[in-house]
Amino acid sequence: MATPVLQPTFTGGELSPSLYARVDLARYGTSLRTAKNFIVRPYGGVVNRPGFGFVGEVKDSTKAVRLIPFEFSSDVAYVLELGHEYVRFIYQGAYVVDGMGDPFEIATPWTEDERRDVSVTQSADVLYMAHPSYQPIEIRRLTVSTFEARLFANKNGPFAPINSDESRKIAVSAETGNVTVTSSAAIFTAGMVGSLIYVEEKDIRSQRPWEAGWKSPFIGQLCRSDGKVYKVTNITAVPSGGWVQTGGIRPIHESGRAYDGPQDVRSTGTTNYSVGVEWEYQHAGYGIVQITEFTSSTSVNGVVTSRIPASCVGGLGAATTTWNLTGDGVTTVFTIAGASSDSNADYTVTFDGVPVQPDPFYSPPTGIGGGGGQGGGDGGPVYVP
Repeated sequence: MATPVLQPTFTGGELSPSLYARVDLARYGTSLRTAKNFIVRPYGGVVNRPGFGFVGEVKDSTKAVRLIPFEFSSDVAYVLELGHEYVRFIYQGAYVVDGMGDPFEIATPWTEDERRDVSVTQSADVLYMAHPSYQPIEIRRLTVSTFEARLFANKNGPFAPINSDESRKIAVSAETGNVTVTSSAAIFTAGMVGSLIYVEEKDIRSQRPWEAGWKSPFIGQLCRSDGKVYKVTNITAVPSGGWVQTGGIRPIHESGRAYDGPQDVRSTGTTNYSVGVEWEYQHAGYGIVQITEFTSSTSVNGVVTSRIPASCVGGLGAATTTWNLTGDGVTTVFTIAGASSDSNADYTVTFDGVPVQPDPFYSPPTGIGGGGGQGGGDGGPVYVP
């Protein structure tokens, strides 16, 4: 017959299924397989969890809603009623109301069917809500009874994969401020207003890697350190007959300026030198532009949100002279008037009256003169390799 087991406490809580057979654990005798709708008390017993209390009717009882917790602190907590294109707030067992005494609500884009697909996360007094089909929204708590909704503004992405077609190029008109972005390909649409453009520099040869003890850097010189680019903005006083060099503190800051050394004067025994260079953060090898105005499929206006590398600033270039092309793009054999030979080597090109052999690797066969093809023939073909 079964042996009854005395379990004096339930403080172990629920066990994972992987521990069901671990009878050797001391905690096994104080745990539960399932504790549904119960709360384990600190002193060992369990009690039924509290039920829901009626605080008011939802905005539209014919439509389903979703309840979302919003806990600002241990003393201030809300329940959000997320319904069809709205959200309401419940605080201390009652709806938060506006100045007219009506439940305070904020309009949202999500329908009744979409509410379950909304992902929610919280940071302090801001609730971030995202749905795959809409721009994310921030619900901000301003006071105990005041909230506002803002569209979430992306600052550092996410971005689509980096362009792999190097024939398509983008240039930005300036490193900071309001800029014009120009593309060599038709990539822009009016629907891109508000989105971000990631612009990365390709050539970093002008940026010397930072190193400790680097002698005589000059103001305006660029260096690369910790994956970021910095510019020399100030150096310590250079002792007479000596030099200045970088210190031992690698630049890693992401804004403003900082020295890499103590700015003191030292001596080799015969020469004095100073240690410490001021570096100003420039960018992280890329810049970001937020599109503010659509101009055409190859040009938009925007504002720089992260400094554009200098190598990405300028224009895409333009033709300096006019030119045109003829032909069908297929034909490779053309007739030269006056040529009577079928050999592409048996004719002469003349520059300023001086004959020039077009093929420097050609050697005339024995007995055939270099100009033997010239004459008053009907014209022959020249072959374009």
